[in-house]
This record gives sequence, C-alpha cells and structure tokens, in this order.
Amino acid sequence: MRNPTNWLAVSLLVALVAGSHGIAKQAYPLPSESMEVLTTDPLFASDGVHCNAALSDWSRSDQPCCFPSSRNINTDINTQGGIIFFLHIPKTGGTTLRLNLEPYDHINYIFAKNYSIYSDTAPLVEDAILSGTSNKTVLFYEIHASTAPSFYQLRHRLRRWKDIATKNGVPTFFFTLLRDPTAYAFSHFNFFHVQRRNPTFEQCNATLDNFLRLTLFNPQCHFLFQGEWAMRVQKPKNKVLTTQECHVVQDYMLQLLDWIGTTERLSNDTLPLLSRLLNLPENHTWINHKVSKTAQGVNYFGKENVTEAVLEWIKHDMSLMDTGLYQMARDRYRYDAVH
Repeated sequence: MRNPTNWLAVSLLVALVAGSHGIAKQAYPLPSESMEVLTTDPLFASDGVHCNAALSDWSRSDQPCCFPSSRNINTDINTQGGIIFFLHIPKTGGTTLRLNLEPYDHINYIFAKNYSIYSDTAPLVEDAILSGTSNKTVLFYEIHASTAPSFYQLRHRLRRWKDIATKNGVPTFFFTLLRDPTAYAFSHFNFFHVQRRNPTFEQCNATLDNFLRLTLFNPQCHFLFQGEWAMRVQKPKNKVLTTQECHVVQDYMLQLLDWIGTTERLSNDTLPLLSRLLNLPENHTWINHKVSKTAQGVNYFGKENVTEAVLEWIKHDMSLMDTGLYQMARDRYRYDAVH
C-alpha cells in the first residue's frame, strides 16, 4: 500500500521539477489519419477477429487475437532460410542478439540503425519476399533507433512484406522485445544521460532531481509509435501519447508480430526460439553483451537510490501503458507454448 505522505511528497517534487523544466503531457492527433480509420482497418479483422483499438483491454484473456499461436511461427525458416525482422527498442537486449548472430555465415545480418541505412537496405527485403534467399540463408533485418522509422510508420510495409512472402512460400518471423518499465527507466537514464553515450540526449549527473526530471512517459510505447526522437526529453513540442493511441500500437503488434519477448526472460524464451529458427549449433552459447556497463568514475543510479514512493510513481504515473504492453508479452509469449 502506498504511504500517503511519501506519495504526496514525491508527487509535489515531481510536479515542481517537471514544471520548472517545461515537461508537459498532452495528446496529439495520429499522423495524417483519424482514429476512426484505424479502428476500422481490415488489418484488425484478420482471422475473423476484430481487436478494437479504442476499446481493447490489456488485462483481458478472452480476446483470441491477443494470444500468440504456434501457427504464426514458421519453423521452416531453419531448413529453407527466409526473413527475420527484428524491431529493436533501445535498452531491451538487442545488442546481445546482433553480436551473437553476426558471425554466422548463413545469417545475413542487416543493422538498419538510421533512415539512410534503412532506405539503402530495405530493397534486400523486397527482393527476398519475391524470390526467397539464396543457399538457405536467413536475412536478419534489424530496425533500431536514431532516424529509422518507427514500428507504427512501418506497419503497412510490414503487412505487405508478410503477405507477399507468404504467397511466395518464403518463411518469415517478425518479433520485438519489451522490458520491465521500472528497470527500463533506470537503464535509459544511466545509458543516455549519465554515461553520456549519445550527444543528442541531455548529459547530467546521477542525482534524484535529474532522474525525476528526465524519466520518460511510457518510453517504449512512444518508441513504437513515434521512433527515437520522442524519447529525447519530452518537452512541450514532444507530444505525449494517449492511452487510445497506445492501444493502437498494441493491436498492430498483435497482428503483425509473430513474437513479443521480454528482456527479463530473454534466456528462457526468445534465445531458445531463435536458436531453433536459425538452426544454431547445439554447442552455441549466447554471450550476454551489456552496453550499459558503468563507465569508470560514473556511478550507476538504481532502485537503491530512490524511495518506494518514487518506484510507485514510475509504475503508476509514468509507465502505466508500457506496463500493460509488458504484462501482455510476459504472460502470453512463452517458449514452452511453441510447438
């Protein structure tokens, strides 16, 4: 149970810090289309099931379209080759995948970390969905951060890729990873702000004031909908998502992605699944690559540095939509359910 005194204190502190730095939460219209168009999109009605983007409930377990199914995972990719699409949300463990898989000759790993690389390499996928890959290789296509398009911006292209590949008998597997929102808040703050890894993010010391000021509002949902630019300190010009818009993102994820794993269960679920799909050697050992290692002379700011009231603030005020996405992935995408 929350301590009312502590909760009020941290809420007032957060309000003062946010107000002094111009951080605002406000809704904004969907790019170039209305919510009515999205909620009647035929994409939501595949398999005869309609997941209403405006009304879907993350906590419900009776929506058939909201369950992963082994029928969506084409294991032929491990014998025929094909296409794997990976949407890499920052700070979710994607670097571990790339550094482990790039050395394999039968995996053509494309790291589209910005729009320029995406624009130059997307034609490789366009060719592969028509005629497959040569010599049973796998085209592993990763979209990640910077100026690369967001998942929402890619939604129509991803649908076309899947549909054309299916018609031509080319196996595909589309997936992403989500992270526990509280762990995400600390990891993002340390990596981008304290360790000074990216000059486009404000650089600062590891203090409570800075952490409260720079903690993002539902950053994973923001990234999925808008891309990395929405994560660079949410000032008034960086519009904040509504719950309805995050539901839209979730419904597209459920329709377009074959797998939504979690960072916390990476070794239990996603890595064994990838080992199977990519036909990795039995003696392959996944090496964990942590890009957030504490730099020399830089202190890591973690849960031990904040009160329980701050943790409650992260969970209930700043990450409620991300928590819904994460719980859905954690509860419904398990490797032991894949046949």
